[in-house]
Amino acid sequence: MNVIIVDDEPIVRYGIRHSADWAELGFGRVEEAANGREALDRWDEWDPDLIVTDIKMPLLDGIGLIREAKSRKPSCRCIVLSCADEFEYVREALLLGASDYLLKMTMRPEELTAAIRKIIGGLKSGAESRAGADNRRLTATFFQDVLSFQYSGGSIRDMAKLHRLRCPLERYAVIAVQQKTADPDLAERLSEAAEADGGFAAGFDTFVGPDQDECTLVAEAGADESRTAFVARLDRALGRLAARMAERGGNELRFGASPVQDDAGRLAESFREAGEAVRRHSYGAAAGPVIWHDPLSGMPMQREDETVLARFGNELRLALTEALLYGTEEDASRIIDDRFAQLEEKSCSLRAAKQCIDRAAAIVNVAVLELSGLEPGCGYASLETFDEAPFRPYWSFPQTAERFKAYFRYLSAMRAGRRKDEGCRSVVREIEQFLKNHYCDKITLEETAKHFHLNKNYLSELFKDETGQTFTRYVNTLRIQKAKQLILHTTDTVSDISEKSGFGDFRYFSKVFRAYTGLSPTEFKMKTAPNP
Repeated sequence: MNVIIVDDEPIVRYGIRHSADWAELGFGRVEEAANGREALDRWDEWDPDLIVTDIKMPLLDGIGLIREAKSRKPSCRCIVLSCADEFEYVREALLLGASDYLLKMTMRPEELTAAIRKIIGGLKSGAESRAGADNRRLTATFFQDVLSFQYSGGSIRDMAKLHRLRCPLERYAVIAVQQKTADPDLAERLSEAAEADGGFAAGFDTFVGPDQDECTLVAEAGADESRTAFVARLDRALGRLAARMAERGGNELRFGASPVQDDAGRLAESFREAGEAVRRHSYGAAAGPVIWHDPLSGMPMQREDETVLARFGNELRLALTEALLYGTEEDASRIIDDRFAQLEEKSCSLRAAKQCIDRAAAIVNVAVLELSGLEPGCGYASLETFDEAPFRPYWSFPQTAERFKAYFRYLSAMRAGRRKDEGCRSVVREIEQFLKNHYCDKITLEETAKHFHLNKNYLSELFKDETGQTFTRYVNTLRIQKAKQLILHTTDTVSDISEKSGFGDFRYFSKVFRAYTGLSPTEFKMKTAPNP
């Protein structure tokens, strides 16, 4: 397959060319043109299967290029690059048969690759499907466009129809969805689960936000459905949706809904309201989905918030610091359970609850810094990264409390391991001193292990781990150093030197000496002894 990148700005063409792995996507030839006329002039030579084109260009713009390309080769697919104020051109391009469009100012490499992969599927099958993943791709493009730039309500409704959204946005609600652990297939799973439930018995669409653990649903009210009936239907549908998702993947979901709207121009504001709604329920105790239909009537700030903050912070700081430095893992767990239960009973505002959690994290970080000062080189991991598991600190009181307790278990285990390591290092230092005092004796690994009440195999491994040398090599090094001194500063015979340095047998001594120095004892003396 062949592709042409058409744009009158060389830097844009360069960026697009290097934003995708064209060979991996199956394209053997990648060409560039500065305008539609240049692309058509070399049409027979390049024979494109895909055109990625800007809309506004000199000589022949993107609209004219798409119209001519489709007449010459109906199977050729087109991706349109547009700016925010070019909606009318985009609509015309899509009506002419363009497969997709991307906003030049916000386009990311992964978006371009995703659009191309979608089109490749159509090329291979000979027909492009707008269902399933393809439909979600168009839906995502629509929402990213609407949320990035301001449009009138009428324009948004026209765009919704053009993108084949199920929701005409006549009377709708936006539902923010959060999940406890990240799932890149969240939108697909939600769509499948909602389809199994009859698609909420009305129009709905899904949009994945910037984080894989967040998604948004847009649901449409029925033509004659009252606001109360619509909200009640969403209540029931979202409850079933959460149950289906739990059955399929076990991932806990939380929902927050905007007020029902009849103005498509407030779609972006509804997204914000739904996000606020779901965050207001960060510490909801309900086992099923928690729905907040009107963010404006949410939990007010409690008068006792400042009291809760002060008490939670001061008591927790003293208790946790003492438990961390001088107590046990059980002490820390009990303290955390008590304080979080107290926090939950107070039903404080979201802002106060988040501040309490942030203070608790800060307290732990300070205590760990103090530990690091007492134990140089300890290298403790942080509360956020210690187990490499995804963690949403404001998901729920129980989850957050368990995270703190797990971190204290980690710290306890690390400290226990360090104490064990310190003990091992202390024993090895004692053994080293023992060998320095007794290397001239006929000391062996077995005798040393017996002297320190250790298993000889364990001692051998421990000694090598701590010193980087085997027991025998360490002892022989001490003996060879002693032998060198005797050779250079005494008139002792090789036999006497062998005995005094702990080797005993002078033949074995000579063999070891040559292995360590490359010389015999006599050669060593002749080479290194000062001239008389």
